[in-house]
Order: sequence, then C-alpha cells, then structure tokens
Amino acid sequence: MQLASHKQKGLGSRYDIELPQTEYSEVRQELQGMRQELQETRSELGSLRSDLQQTRQELQTFRQDFRKRLDQLNGSNGSSPSQPCEGKSG
Repeated sequence: MQLASHKQKGLGSRYDIELPQTEYSEVRQELQGMRQELQETRSELGSLRSDLQQTRQELQTFRQDFRKRLDQLNGSNGSSPSQPCEGKSG
C-alpha cells in the first residue's frame, strides 16, 4: 500500500529502481572484498602447504640419518641383545 502512495506521488518507479541498484552495489562490493580475502587465504594456504612439504622432507631426512647413526652405534659395539647379558653373568 505504501508503494502505491509513492507511485501516486510520482516517486514510485524511480524509487523502486534506485533502491535495488544501491543494494546490488553494496552486495557487489562485499563480494569483491570476500573474493580478495579468499585469494589471500588461498595464497597463505599455498605457502603453508609448501612449508609443510619442506618440513616433511626434512623430517624424513632426519629419520634416515638417525637410523643410520643408530645402526652404526649398534654395529660398532658388535653386540646383540644377548651378548651384554652373557658378559655380565660370566
């Protein structure tokens, strides 16, 4: 009913058009802001993914080195689990 009174005053058609355009413009600006945030988030995720891959590689290298050193220590002692017990009891 209020819309009808606007049309009677000659404001109806222009008022009806301007309001949706303003809302559309505001929504469009919000969407552009969201797109920018999404792009930044994707960029950050890509960087984090790269860092994670590098950390995984470093961890794998560390594990391999650690196992080699452990094997060397076990090998240099020349002992198996049963030998130290025999040496202590004998």
